[in-house]
Amino acid sequence: MPRNFDSADRGRVVFVENVDCPSCGLTFEGVFVTEDAEVEDVVEAPEAQQACPGCNTVFESELTGWHMHQESG
Repeated sequence: MPRNFDSADRGRVVFVENVDCPSCGLTFEGVFVTEDAEVEDVVEAPEAQQACPGCNTVFESELTGWHMHQESG
């Protein structure tokens, strides 16, 4: 499952991950954008609306495998 993220714009992080359409099963690149946050500040898994390019179904998707490790102390 390819994924990528870009934090070049300060305060804006873009994650890209393959998502599967729940309607037709097509796999395509989903984009998840966090505004006003650095990657270290993102506690919950980013969520975004996705629009399937195959069947035009719009659905909510959550970035998979997100783990937040907080500092101990």
